[in-house]
Formats: sequence, structure tokens, C-alpha cells
Amino acid sequence: MSDTYVKLLVLAAISDGEIQAEELALINGLRVNFAAMRGIDEQDFNNAVADVCNKVSAGMELHMILEVLRKGLSTHEKNVGYALAMEVVRSNFQYVDGEKTFIGTLIECWDVEADVIAAVDLSARLRYGEG
Repeated sequence: MSDTYVKLLVLAAISDGEIQAEELALINGLRVNFAAMRGIDEQDFNNAVADVCNKVSAGMELHMILEVLRKGLSTHEKNVGYALAMEVVRSNFQYVDGEKTFIGTLIECWDVEADVIAAVDLSARLRYGEG
């Protein structure tokens, strides 16, 4: 599970073409503090990052990567993943087109529930601005 969240958060961070310092800091903070990611060791973390970067640089389509990541996830785990991904893309107080496209594709591929989308979106707008 922690591997899936790492991959998802790296995808979120690179969705605008570059990993921002705030995004990296958030991912590292989640890796230390978020229970579902706490157990991942350095090697597994690096392997997860490399796997995502390799798939993206090889031209694998985003929806295909997300479909692979969603396999075996419960509805709750998908909702948590969506909330964490939104946190990453908004963490630098900007919400640009690439990030919006990523979030839209994630919502579609993972069938994120409408009430979860509304709650996470409201929370993000309150904390980070309209974007």
C-alpha cells in the first residue's frame, strides 16, 4: 500500500512538469508521519520513484499508470489517495493546468466519490486559495 501512495504522490508532484520544493517536503513529511507510508524503507521508496519516472519518460499514458495503481485498493484507500494527491498539487499555493488535468484523470480512473471530491476541493480552496 505505501508503495502505491508513493507512486501516486510522485505522479502528482510531476504533473506540472517539475517537482516543487513544497511538494517534495510534503511527500517526505508524509513518508515519516502518515501511517500507511511510514513503513517504506529508503530502497523501496527510491524504487517506487524510479518506477513512476521510468513509466512517464517511456510515454506511458497517465490513465494507464493510474489504472495499474488502483488495482486492489478499497474505496477508502482510493479516497485517501485522492486527498493526498490534491494536497501535493496544491502545496505550493498554485494549481496549474497540468495538475488540474492530473486530478481530473485521477477522479475519473479511480471513481472518486462526489462527496469526497466536494469535501477535498472545499478544504483545498479554503487552505490554499481558489487556484
